[in-house]
Amino acid sequence: MKLSVRHTVITFLSALILMLLRHAASGQERNIYDFHFVRETSPWLTSGNYAGLGTLPVDRIAVAEVFSVKSDGGLAGIEESDDSWQAGVRTESNVRLSDRIAFCGRLSYTGFRGRNMGGPILMDPDYNPVNFLESTDTTTGTKTKELYGLKGGMSYSFGEKWSIGAGIDYEAGNYAKRKDPRFLNSWMDMDASAGVRFSPTDRFSAGLAVKYRKTVESVYGNIYGSSNNMYYILVDYGGQFGYREQFDGDNGMVSTSSARPMFNSFWGGSLQLDFKGRGGFRFFNELTYLRRGGYYGRKGTGSVVRTEHSGNMFSWKGTILFGSGPELHGISFSGDFSTLDNFRNNYSESTVPGENTEVIYHGRTRTLDRSDFSAEVNYRGYFGVRDNCPGWEAGAGVRAEGRYFTASSYPFYRRQDVTAFRCGIFIKRNFRTGKNIVSAGAEAGFMKGFGTAAQDGEYVSSTSAAPWSGDSFLGRDFEFRTAARLGGGLSFRYTRIVRSGIGVYADIRDRLVHTLAPVKALRSGFRNILEISIGCTF
Repeated sequence: MKLSVRHTVITFLSALILMLLRHAASGQERNIYDFHFVRETSPWLTSGNYAGLGTLPVDRIAVAEVFSVKSDGGLAGIEESDDSWQAGVRTESNVRLSDRIAFCGRLSYTGFRGRNMGGPILMDPDYNPVNFLESTDTTTGTKTKELYGLKGGMSYSFGEKWSIGAGIDYEAGNYAKRKDPRFLNSWMDMDASAGVRFSPTDRFSAGLAVKYRKTVESVYGNIYGSSNNMYYILVDYGGQFGYREQFDGDNGMVSTSSARPMFNSFWGGSLQLDFKGRGGFRFFNELTYLRRGGYYGRKGTGSVVRTEHSGNMFSWKGTILFGSGPELHGISFSGDFSTLDNFRNNYSESTVPGENTEVIYHGRTRTLDRSDFSAEVNYRGYFGVRDNCPGWEAGAGVRAEGRYFTASSYPFYRRQDVTAFRCGIFIKRNFRTGKNIVSAGAEAGFMKGFGTAAQDGEYVSSTSAAPWSGDSFLGRDFEFRTAARLGGGLSFRYTRIVRSGIGVYADIRDRLVHTLAPVKALRSGFRNILEISIGCTF
């Protein structure tokens, strides 16, 4: 995206922040609060149902900040960089205008630049049903990415029992590689939801929301150098297993003349159940189902839909809160399970002289059968809470996740299974003296995975050549998902209370992760992430 557009967005964000600050300064006097504490202890605010926005326990919470992140080290996925930098600006708020009307909003810009990047051409290999990779790791170069986000939602209460809400979360951006073979991707993500909330008593409420999400990532590439090098693309059905084609012209999966979209749509809904008991006890649940469908290519009589995919997504999130006054405890649960099937269309093209080309489809062949799951439980305790700002925070968590798939290029197949476990602990102290708040925190974690990187076989005996395998990418990806590692981090924040309800802060945090054994396929066995941010709450 052009530099002038970036400056326009930053200028707009700055003007918005100043406007909100002036609005806050003219409002009612309030004490300082912790933005994230309010969100985490008000589960309706982070649910998929905008009808719960009116449950905000204060009149307004808002945060605005600029941030910078420096990441180093080869303990990273094949789509990541071992030397990257990103920076951005974001502002987010929840506002209750009256007993009936509440709003939420978010505006953000993030810029990324990473060195030594190659391999995957699309932004997120885990998200896609089929991927495209540079067939060798000797053509790495610099990649850049810009993302622009906008979110808005509103709720309206008809009385004490009924409320409705709707909102949209929109993100757009671009992603580019700056060395031959070069690729340019454009990204769009639109997530819309509308829902209703029913609260017959103070002890129980329920909600129902319908959801629609659409993502489109369009990609095309080119070669700008004058050398006679030949470049190849690996069409990855899963586990870096598929076929290799020359990157040249319009006949391959990635075109050099026009962009082709990877389209995804999600339809479904979510159910929320909120139970309250004595002594500050609360049990919030959200169950979500989404039906996924999509394709790669362009629909039309003269264009080709090269692959089609479908799947199901189930998720459950639960939050238990208990305690009152200066002490509050929270236990969160989550579970996700999804399936994804991908099919390659078999087609031929027919051109009659003087007429347009017609694409004729002859059925389709399954290339991927994948299942993913995750399960997580976390405890978080808040102690010495004063004006929605805790004095102490401490917690621990455990997470399990897995991916199991069969990628097929008939009559050959590749199976992979990966299961990983993570656990971690953290502690944070907020010291408050007068108008100053100093926060210091520490965290530690462990991760270990296991499984089978590739189990190759044949459905029937064949004399055909085996499919292409990107073994270097396969080894890196599997080791990244399974290598045992320890991690730790420190954080420090200084907050200055400008006036009641308004605080400015500077935050620095650093996290280092290192494998417990020497790596074999990864570029290195460590990863360090340093983040610095400056912002304000109001």
